[in-house]
Order: sequence, then C-alpha cells, then structure tokens
Amino acid sequence: MDIVFQWLLLTIAVAVGWFVGRLGGRSRTRTKISDEESVKDRLQFLFTNYSDQAVDNFVQSLAVNKDTVSLHLSIGRHFRNKGETDRAILVHQNLLARPELPPRFSPQVTLELAMDFLNAGLLDRAEALLQQLMGDREYGRKAAQQLIDLYQREREWGKASDVARTLTKNDADPAMYKDLAYLTCELAEQALSQDDRWAAQKFAKQALDYDRSCVRATLILMEILIRQGSYREAGNQGLKVFDQNPDFGPESIDRLMKLEHEHGDIG
Repeated sequence: MDIVFQWLLLTIAVAVGWFVGRLGGRSRTRTKISDEESVKDRLQFLFTNYSDQAVDNFVQSLAVNKDTVSLHLSIGRHFRNKGETDRAILVHQNLLARPELPPRFSPQVTLELAMDFLNAGLLDRAEALLQQLMGDREYGRKAAQQLIDLYQREREWGKASDVARTLTKNDADPAMYKDLAYLTCELAEQALSQDDRWAAQKFAKQALDYDRSCVRATLILMEILIRQGSYREAGNQGLKVFDQNPDFGPESIDRLMKLEHEHGDIG
C-alpha cells in the first residue's frame, strides 16, 4: 500500500510540474527553455524523495509520446551517471520495446542504450548497436566516434581506422584526419613489432598522407631505414621532423646522436 500511495503522489507531482512547466511560458521558445531548466530540478526531487521501487513503477507506467521521450531519456542518463547501469539499461530497453515510441526517436534511444552497454562493459552488445546506427543521418557520426573509442580501448586499430575513414568520406574535418593518422601509426607500430617492415612502411606513408605533420610516422620510417642498414637515409628522414614540428626537435636530435654514435658519420 505504501508503494502504491507513493506512486500516486509521484505521478501527481511530476504530472503537475510537467504541465505547469509546459504552460508557464508565453511562447514556444520560452516554454522549451523553461522545461529544460526545470526538468533537472523535478527529476532531482523524484530521485531524492521516492524509493527505487516507486521510481521504477513510475517509469514503467509513464506514457511514451513525443512529449515524454526526453523525460525517459533523462531518467536513464541519471541512472547511468550514478553508476546504476542496470537500471539505465532497463529504462532504455523498455522505451525501445514500447510500440508507441515515435520512430524518429528510435536512433536516439538506441544510442543511449549503446552507451549503457559501454558503461557496463558489454562491448559486443554496444558494438552491434553502434554499427546499426552508422548509417543514420542524425546519430551516425556520434555512433562512429563511439565505435572508434571502443576499438581503441580493445586495441583493434584496423577496425578503428576503417570507421574513421568512413567519417572522412563526408567530412573534411582536419581533426579526423589527424586521428586517422594516429590510428594508422598504431598499425605501423604493430607491424614493426613483428618486423614486418613492408607493412610498417606502407602504414607510415599512409599516415603521412592523412597528416603531413605526423612526426610519429616520420620516426617510424626512420626506424625502418635503420633496421635496413640505410643509416644515411635514416638520418635524412630524422631531419624532416624539424620541418614538421620543431617542438619534437629535441627527440629527433637524440635519435640522430644515437644513430651517429652507433653507426658512425651519417652526414
């Protein structure tokens, strides 16, 4: 009975607060701002004053329509941010399962659920949802960026670079090309660790195609030349660092001095 009573009070409190918030402004713009500013306070009241069971009952019974989706999402994010990932997953899965969910909100909810899975360490489930969203016009880019982060976490550099390349097809953002250069250098380092010099050289050159200022790629090419015994060419390669980024000059000097100490005059 206590739970039912709390649920009724909760429903009335939130419904009244929502109704007042929506009608409080004179214009649509003002009303929207009022909602955005007050929804956080109303949710805080909800979570502070009612039991977990009452909140869960409220979420399950809360209508799903274009006006309440944002409230569902806010509740789900609240749980995720507090570390209650299981409850966040239930909120978003429940939302996706409701047939009355307007289709245009489905990608947004799917992305939130993918974020829940990431937080929970359920990477396979997160990956599947993010891949599902890749082609979405509004949320595809966010999904791709989350996929890149996931693959980097798992050190799957090839998959990460594949996703990054899809972003560069429709976006000339220089930052993405720098990220792609970084990922390709990881592939070069991986190949070099297996003494696959041909693959390492190929990846390092690709990285420079993406970002001509990529010092790391230049130093990888220098290392490949050293392993090949081409010491003079390696020295010339190391000198290119000064043109790319003078801030890395000291590191280049250290490598050049080591090269000359171990292999004689390289000038």
